Amino acid sequence: MRERAIIIVFLSFFANAGFAQFSAIFERCIPDTNYIETYRDDLILRIYTSNKINFFKLEDTEGELSIKYRPNDFYNLGIGVNYKWFGINIGTPFPLSTRDEQKYGKTNTFGIQSYIYRRKFTIDVLAKKTKGYFISDSDEVLPQFDDLEIEYSRRDIQTQNFGLNVNYIFNNRRFSHRAAFKQTERQIQSAGSLLAGFGLYSFLASADSAIVPREIDDRYFAKNRDFRGSLSFSANINVGYAYSYVFAKNWLLTGSFISSVGLEHLRFRYFDQNTQKKLRPNFNWQLRLALSYQCKNYMAGLSFVRFSHGSSLEVPEMSITNGSDFVRFTISRRLQLSKK
Repeated sequence: MRERAIIIVFLSFFANAGFAQFSAIFERCIPDTNYIETYRDDLILRIYTSNKINFFKLEDTEGELSIKYRPNDFYNLGIGVNYKWFGINIGTPFPLSTRDEQKYGKTNTFGIQSYIYRRKFTIDVLAKKTKGYFISDSDEVLPQFDDLEIEYSRRDIQTQNFGLNVNYIFNNRRFSHRAAFKQTERQIQSAGSLLAGFGLYSFLASADSAIVPREIDDRYFAKNRDFRGSLSFSANINVGYAYSYVFAKNWLLTGSFISSVGLEHLRFRYFDQNTQKKLRPNFNWQLRLALSYQCKNYMAGLSFVRFSHGSSLEVPEMSITNGSDFVRFTISRRLQLSKK
């Protein structure tokens, strides 16, 4: 566990540093000081708590029943620092946030889920492997679990997520993602911007036995009782809009929504070796929300990021929706190292 934590820290650092150096080439712009105050030459120290999870949902498109699998996740407690191009966060599981493994089962995760905010670009990187899920609505999907002190859990289910999203910020001189999500800048006046870019994403789900629980009523997932896994890969074009609203002088509310359209290759697998394949249009979306308070040298903020990825085939009459959530609460301190 300790070795994995160390590896993740190094992966996160090199991902941020590498993209910082790459995207610096394109950042030949000076922010409009009437809208953005930059703290690039200041030292930003932070303490934070965060939660990064991946989930997937199976839906019977004929019987109108859905099964939502979630990992037994936890919150991280960490510290971070930013100075000029350099930035790093180091976190460890917060003991009080760990769920009871007797009730929810055991989950193991490994990988990175990083959101990088540059002057002209946002870059999202996801490479994550998760093993062990439970059904979050067991009492609804499986009535026999209604009176028990446990959720229906599956240690054998595992997923792999890989993704890259790059989006250009058109009004980058007046709109700042950093102010809302990194707190290395300050949005002085309200402003918004069009966003556009591309995304690459793949999702793999597999299990040692049927992913649809045998205990579910036979009326549901009639053609998918032996479904054991899926693989999808999509390439998309992104278009969206972001806006930051400054109110009561020190408060900032930011929201952005990006819709994606492209092509996706799908493969569903069954225990009888039957495989369903299809190339189809793909539609995804991203949502970012942040509320923060900034005074002269202190900042506090709550942020949320969701990415949703849907996969469906007409023949099996089933759809799979895979998504990732990122929630973080941060308190930061700004130290001025040079005189303005």
